[in-house]
Amino acid sequence: MKIIGGHDYYDGAGMGVDTGVVFVRDNARHLADLPVITDHPFRVPDPTSYGDTGDGAHLIPTLVLIGGDRVPALEERVTRSLRGASTFHYELADALSAVERARERHPNRWGSFLRRRSFPDELRALFEADIRPKETAWLIDHHLTVLTTWRPGGWDRLNKGVPAQINHACLKEIELYRKIDPTTAHMRISSFVSGVLPFERETVEIGDRDRIRKAGFDLKSSFRRPKGQKKRARQG
Repeated sequence: MKIIGGHDYYDGAGMGVDTGVVFVRDNARHLADLPVITDHPFRVPDPTSYGDTGDGAHLIPTLVLIGGDRVPALEERVTRSLRGASTFHYELADALSAVERARERHPNRWGSFLRRRSFPDELRALFEADIRPKETAWLIDHHLTVLTTWRPGGWDRLNKGVPAQINHACLKEIELYRKIDPTTAHMRISSFVSGVLPFERETVEIGDRDRIRKAGFDLKSSFRRPKGQKKRARQG
């Protein structure tokens, strides 16, 4: 597979280069630098917070689409003195453990959305759901191989919908290698681009005479024997 744009963790995992399979990505180096779209069919639970902006734990459900496969995750974004660090959890058990850690760290300082006691159940639903046919069809219609629903800091969830970044080289930033190794990621993308997404190549119809020439025959001669060639005498 030939990759154009940026550099991601799976780039060197392909065996050789098939120039007939091309994946074009956005050149941005970070998720925060990418343009976002909100007009898409993918939905995730609303985030929830413990503590406050300066010292808190922000739990942000997210979704990764790679090569037509659906990969749910939970971002555990912890802030201390206004400085933040994120860890991405790609297993349900790890995501639920992050919820418990946040509760234990801030037992009396709940964010405005933490009062949703249903948050663990929403996480389970996110992790256990399968991709729907209409979502796959949407990816194909829009020629999308990679999509993430990562939320930039300060994103207004109420007014702007679910932000998504498309066809980028920033999967390393959301630690997808915790779930999908480089070889598998490369294979999924290559298979999706070459076997699922339609080629936008114009089909040219050729006539019968051109088909004959293309097959290597001479239109001025017989298919059996070129003109002027004498038939050999049968030896008895």
